[in-house]
Amino acid sequence: MQLTKRIVVDTLAFYALISSTDNFHTQARLSYERFLDWEWEIWTTSYVLLETSDLIHIRLGFEPLETFVESISRFMQILWIEESIVSEAWKRMVTRRGQEFDLTDWTTVVAAEKLGASIFTFNKGFRNEGIRIFPR
Repeated sequence: MQLTKRIVVDTLAFYALISSTDNFHTQARLSYERFLDWEWEIWTTSYVLLETSDLIHIRLGFEPLETFVESISRFMQILWIEESIVSEAWKRMVTRRGQEFDLTDWTTVVAAEKLGASIFTFNKGFRNEGIRIFPR
């Protein structure tokens, strides 16, 4: 698989970046800094944004949520999930009978394929879908 210069950030990677107590915090920060150094296009999806916002708000509170939301537009692009992506993601979820991934994960897979991007995540299951993930 050809190495792309685009990365889609998943919820687990976002949370690891933000929470200093997350087991993957240091690894997430180092990876993110590499993407910036390499001048990769950094993307996320509207579904991941919503899922991450909920997680931050519940676990860390409003102030970290506010910082997260305000910083997003400065460093990355957002792919707004449209009906065709949801439809394809749902088909894949039905095929697997809801095993492995939730709908947000499947929309991330479809979005990464659409963008020709890798996924920044700590969920190794994405690799099983033939998508290059970071960190490896």
